[in-house]
Formats: sequence, structure tokens, C-alpha cells
Amino acid sequence: MDLSFFKDVHDVHVWAICSHYKSLTAHVLIDEKDIPAMQDILQKINTILRDKFGIRHSTIQLETVGYPKDALLCDTKHER
Repeated sequence: MDLSFFKDVHDVHVWAICSHYKSLTAHVLIDEKDIPAMQDILQKINTILRDKFGIRHSTIQLETVGYPKDALLCDTKHER
């Protein structure tokens, strides 16, 4: 399986919902040129997770090279 789209992974969390059901969340770094293939990339990742690791539920966040890792952090001040 071609994994040339894969550049890096971070913020990975894996846990068992029950003894036979594993879940995963992760941020996967790809090149901007691979944005049109995002659905195919997600399908490949989910196939690998299922076939190699038995992970049947995942939430994958795709990010592009150069995207600041803290871009989604909220710096809004909250009032009570």
C-alpha cells in the first residue's frame, strides 16, 4: 500500500472501549499537494488501523506541512 502521503503523526491516543473494541484519535501530517486525495488517504489509514491493529473506530485529523500545531488553540478570554 502506497504511504507516500504520510509525513508525520502526533497527538495519538488509543484506548479500549471494551475488551474487544479499540479506538484511536490522531493528527496526520500530509503535503498540500495531497489535499485532493484526503478521502482516499483517510480510507487507507482506516484500512491499516483495522487490518494491522484491530482498531475499528478512529478519528483522524489531517494537517498540511507548515500548518502551525497550535493554530486551533483558543486564546479567547472567558468571563464568569
